[in-house]
Amino acid sequence: MDAVELQHEIDLALLTPLIRTVQIPARPSILAKVQEELQSEAPLIQRLAQTVSCDVAISAALLKIANSPLMGLSRRAETVSQAFTLLGLRQVEAVLTEITLKKALRGDGMAMERFWDVSSKRARAMAYLARRERLGPADIAHSFGLFMDVGIALLMQQPLIPSYANTLRIANDSMDPFTQVERERHGTDHCLLGAAMARDWGVSQTVLLAVRLHHDYATLDDPRTPTVVRDLVALSAVVDHIIQRFAGQNHTLEWAKAGPRSCHCLDLDEAQLEHWTEEIHELFNQEG
Repeated sequence: MDAVELQHEIDLALLTPLIRTVQIPARPSILAKVQEELQSEAPLIQRLAQTVSCDVAISAALLKIANSPLMGLSRRAETVSQAFTLLGLRQVEAVLTEITLKKALRGDGMAMERFWDVSSKRARAMAYLARRERLGPADIAHSFGLFMDVGIALLMQQPLIPSYANTLRIANDSMDPFTQVERERHGTDHCLLGAAMARDWGVSQTVLLAVRLHHDYATLDDPRTPTVVRDLVALSAVVDHIIQRFAGQNHTLEWAKAGPRSCHCLDLDEAQLEHWTEEIHELFNQEG
């Protein structure tokens, strides 16, 4: 699948009865303004900082994440301008996406709380490892980690029959492809819905393609799949495995399906995997 095929699939999917009933939150204006400035020939940090600083809550959240251990700053960012300078423009965009995405998809209950805890951990750990291991742009890894399962959050909020919560339990306990279980029960899957939302939020084509393919583990062996997409899908499987070992929650058989292929794709042996696991767990503990 290439970008053109994906766009066509998303367009067709948006016409289906189920997805027409799903309310995909609109991209927040503050994120749209930042993205517009970043697309200019010479983005100005001062203008970007002014845009973000207009929202006190978002500014505070940005600085909190920027100074977290997984962001790996050499010194503390005290202002929004410093966050742009120290993290880089695109990485701040990814962090802003995390903040506004969580705000746009609010939900009550422990299930949503766990969902956002895992999504944030995944996004930041993927960015950290992508940056350190040179597996592609950290901001791309961060954004993919966020949007990867956002379709689950959207479907969880729908009054579906059969229940989507029950579908999740079945898919997590099945060796069949996760998206196959979803499609058999609902006629769509969270990967396609997540890709549709990512497109609406101005996310890169690389992220869109990775979101769409992240449960299609055959892509890890397919030379036609862009290397950066294969690495993102493999890294997400590794990081989710690390998070499962850290939290001891959200049981799933995805590692049994994806683990060997993902480690082979990343040239990751058992000792290296254990080192990554210990390191990321320590950083999670530091973040609290």
